[in-house]
Amino acid sequence: MIGIELLRNEPARVRAALAARGEPAPVERALELDARRRGAIVRVDGLRARRNAVSRRLGQTKERPPDLIQEMRETGAAIKALEEEIRLVEADIDAVLTAMPNIP
Repeated sequence: MIGIELLRNEPARVRAALAARGEPAPVERALELDARRRGAIVRVDGLRARRNAVSRRLGQTKERPPDLIQEMRETGAAIKALEEEIRLVEADIDAVLTAMPNIP
């Protein structure tokens, strides 16, 4: 199986090697999925950082503003949805990479 790092770093080499074998090269599809996964990871990390900062702040005060608590619930739901998206995209990446033959 071709590694995603090789595709990121040398897509032209992978395309040329697969073309030499006469195989279709869904390199763009794999790179698109990888970019989508990496973007979702960045968004999840940002949401987690926000949630952690608010949780620390709430832990230091006795106030429990309902709007902030609701925002944190929505943030938790958004994190969960993004984690599911990441899982599905990773499965798609694995399927694309598994279908590609090794390069010579």
